[in-house]
Amino acid sequence: MLSFFSKEYPPEQYLRYAGSTGQLFGLRAFEFFGGRSNGVLAADIRTGAGLRYTVMPGRGMDISEAEYKGIPLCFISSTGIVSPSYFEPAGDEWMRSFTGGLLTGCGMNQVGNDCVVNGFHYPLHGRVSNTPAENVCMDEGFSDDVFRIRVKGTIRQAKPLEENLALTREVSSVAGINEIVIDDVYENRSCKSSPFMILYHFNIGFPFLSERTRFIIPHRSVESHIEGREEKLKAVMTCEPPAADYPEDVFLFDMKPDKDGSCGMLAVNDGENPELGLLIQFPFDVLPRLALWKQFQEQDYVVGIEPCNNEVHGLKHAMESGQLRTIGPRQRIKARISLSVLEGEALFAAVEAMERKA
Repeated sequence: MLSFFSKEYPPEQYLRYAGSTGQLFGLRAFEFFGGRSNGVLAADIRTGAGLRYTVMPGRGMDISEAEYKGIPLCFISSTGIVSPSYFEPAGDEWMRSFTGGLLTGCGMNQVGNDCVVNGFHYPLHGRVSNTPAENVCMDEGFSDDVFRIRVKGTIRQAKPLEENLALTREVSSVAGINEIVIDDVYENRSCKSSPFMILYHFNIGFPFLSERTRFIIPHRSVESHIEGREEKLKAVMTCEPPAADYPEDVFLFDMKPDKDGSCGMLAVNDGENPELGLLIQFPFDVLPRLALWKQFQEQDYVVGIEPCNNEVHGLKHAMESGQLRTIGPRQRIKARISLSVLEGEALFAAVEAMERKA
């Protein structure tokens, strides 16, 4: 395949061939126009090596579309892009603005079933995805011999007398490398401790997701989140074709960390040999668990790969079970999550490495 990323064309040589780096890679900011997506601020990022994706500061710094060499990687729901102004927090109405996309953020003090605690309603998966970011900064340029592309913003979640939380997220890529790096800083800006529940809802979809897709997840234990579906544990690492009526599955993994304190999983689309893979890595101390949501319903054909820090039954259950994590007053918690698109020799090496860990 034609590529300009080689020893023959080091970064300092690019501008000899192109007056604008936008010819090769970079960032393009825009706003959606029309319908329920109207006014949502977004930015397209191209690495120039095959990966393209869209970050949405107008929707909690989520990542919507993502593709590799023209191949769609993620699930886009029937709602499409929905502005936070249409957010419906009651019950499961959160789904009416669930775009899916490559990443939907969940939290910051609630993940899972909606519930009422001390008279305060906590919606399904929290409010972070349906909150526009502020202090948005988009930046690209050469630094240390690489061309770095970045989108940064802060999501504030506050209610007088109740909570004052903030998430500052930077999503970045380096030109020539098919990797997305998410650097998050969670901050409790109040003077009292707060529940701390977070989940990264990565959503893979067709054609990357099919009955040929399998998962490699180094873990210490796994259980079914849905009572009565324990028999599905036998096929937890595999996928199924679409079905007219499919009851969802959710599995919760207790992750196995590396010596460096990181953990991860690999999703692989197999033919006779592994063809394309997504490697997701995250810090064990912040995100010790991973939920795997399987929904093989026709049209709603998706697997959610969800690093998280609690069980996913909701805040009320976490408090009653004694498993709730908290963030102290003025405390900051950092997390770096990376997603790499792999093929060829890099994919074969990743499969071997992850299978050894598993």
